[in-house]
Amino acid sequence: MGWTIRWVQTFIRLVQNAFSESDYITAYNFCHRLPA
Repeated sequence: MGWTIRWVQTFIRLVQNAFSESDYITAYNFCHRLPA
């Protein structure tokens, strides 16, 4: 059972990293799309 919890925690961490990275790229593109 312990390995299952560890796998789930690792999976959640990977998902959070992917979302935070894509959100950063989206915000970066959005800011550069605004008129200076």
